[in-house]
Amino acid sequence: MHMRPAFTLVLTAAATAVLALTGCGGSSNGGPSGTAPASSGGPAAASPSANPKQAVTAALTKLTREPHRQRLLMKTDIVTHGVPAAAASAFGRATTITAHGDFESARRVSLVESVPPTLTDAHFVLYDGASYIATDGVHFQRLKGALATSVSGLAELGADRIAKYIIGVRALGTTTIAGKSVAHYRAAVDAKGAKSLTHSVGGPLGALTDAVDVGSSRLDVYIDAATGQIVRTVTIASSTFDLAKMPPSLGSGLKGTLAMHQRITSDISDPGAKITVERPHTSGRALQSPSASAPGDAPDAGDGAAIN
Repeated sequence: MHMRPAFTLVLTAAATAVLALTGCGGSSNGGPSGTAPASSGGPAAASPSANPKQAVTAALTKLTREPHRQRLLMKTDIVTHGVPAAAASAFGRATTITAHGDFESARRVSLVESVPPTLTDAHFVLYDGASYIATDGVHFQRLKGALATSVSGLAELGADRIAKYIIGVRALGTTTIAGKSVAHYRAAVDAKGAKSLTHSVGGPLGALTDAVDVGSSRLDVYIDAATGQIVRTVTIASSTFDLAKMPPSLGSGLKGTLAMHQRITSDISDPGAKITVERPHTSGRALQSPSASAPGDAPDAGDGAAIN
């Protein structure tokens, strides 16, 4: 039985996929240089009385077309069945992933994340289709091969494709986040459609969908009633992995199942801010880390060596 180190990176990519599905990920609207298109005023501001699906779709489109910052908190509980003890201990029982990032555009993203116990303050950069990671926060390597395929595929997911699989949207009134009056919407995610969308990104993340039985999911979206900007998303989802169906690139000889329950909270701030993401170099020169700022009402040139 063998589990490749790439598994951790793919789980991180999976978290990014969830962000995409909740409107914090990529969009196909950016130009080839990665710059966001000029704003023409954007979608109309959302209100609880607006058509719920239209309000959420407009807010998703607005978010993916404008620079912004975000902070992520992803809590995962894991229960294994029929998994050998050594592998079960490797998966762990509970994990909390934290991240904060700058989104200049859908194609230029700088994200610092911690995935205990493997990664602490790892720096990930997506720059015009190329993906880089510095596990120590300084020395970057470019992702190539299957992992790069998955990451670039995620970046190309457009808001229109994402919104297609958000169903049963309903307005739940207004509340306050960080001093702002926000409209609260709740929806479900079409499990079959979301699985198909994730499969379309290719690479190990796409292949991983063959081993996943997607369970229930719930999506809460909080939209600034005055501007139509998303200020927070909360996703609660359950899924089960059949380890025997894991793609060979992630491991071999695995057996048993892994049940995963996740709660992902993403706070969005500084919409429309001037944000510049640098292309990483391999000189060891540290890039400026993305801003850690977020709403006050926080939730619970060389490529160098490649990582395949």
